[in-house]
Parts: sequence; C-alpha cells; structure tokens
Amino acid sequence: MVFIVIVLSLFAVFFLWVLFVYGDFLRQVRNAKRAFLQTKKELALRYDVVTQLLQVVGSVVGEDFLAIQNLRSAQKVAMDTMVLAEKGKAEIALTEAIEALYIAVDSNQDVKKDSRFIELQTACEDIESRIRITRERYNEITQNIDIEMESFPGNIFAKISRYEKMQFFE
Repeated sequence: MVFIVIVLSLFAVFFLWVLFVYGDFLRQVRNAKRAFLQTKKELALRYDVVTQLLQVVGSVVGEDFLAIQNLRSAQKVAMDTMVLAEKGKAEIALTEAIEALYIAVDSNQDVKKDSRFIELQTACEDIESRIRITRERYNEITQNIDIEMESFPGNIFAKISRYEKMQFFE
C-alpha cells in the first residue's frame, strides 16, 4: 500500500512538473506574439510620422527632392513587405532613408526652422528607439523559445504542439 502511495505521489509530482513546464512554454510563445504586435504598432506609428515628415519637407523644398523620393520609396517597400526576414531589411532601409533625409535637409534653414519638422523629427527618433527596444525584446523571447524547443522537455512539447522555430526580426 505504501508503495502505491509513493508511486502515485511521484506520478502526481511528475504530472504537475509537466504542466508547469508546458504552461511556461505557452506563456513564452504568447509573450513573443505580444512583443511582435507591439513592434508592429510602433512601425505603424513610424509610417504615419514619416508620411507627415514627407509632407512638411516636401512643402518647403518641393516633391522632386531626391531624398523625399527615396524615403517615399523605402516607406512603400517597408509597408508592403510581409515576410519577416525581408521586413527587417526593408525597415533598415527605411531607417537609412530617414537619416539620409535629415542629412539632405540639414543645410536648408527653412526646413530646420520649421517647428513641425523639429516636432516630427523628435517623434520619429522616439519611435525608432521604441522599435529597437520592442524588436530586441521579441528577439530575446524568440531565442529563449528556440533554446527551450531544442532541449528536454520543450522539444517534446514543440513536437506535440507542432511548433516550429520562430523567426528573428533583425
């Protein structure tokens, strides 16, 4: 009788451990999805600010300005790209195009004095910082999930649940 109680107790402890580990795995997956959604939200805010920035700079220097055309093109590619690996590259290109616009208008006193331009530039820099933070958080959580999926017992849960490795957002 004592043997049965010990075996049942061990089985109960093992079962609770499995539930705990599986619950932790699912929590990490949910956290990764939340972090990615937060990054997407920040990207959408940046697209809005960039559109306003293009309007302000375009009204001062004209729409034919090469930096405006390049930024508009980079923004369209970033907004249209859906595959995560390509999205990261498109977002980097957009960041570079924003920086190129700042450099191009640096010598234009009318743009530099425009209070709306200064406000949008500050907003864009704040959003860029938040994007970097949320992207790093997503990548960190994704890395932890990948490590857990490669080790016991996470690899069993991943196979049972048919989870595949998540992509990083570079």
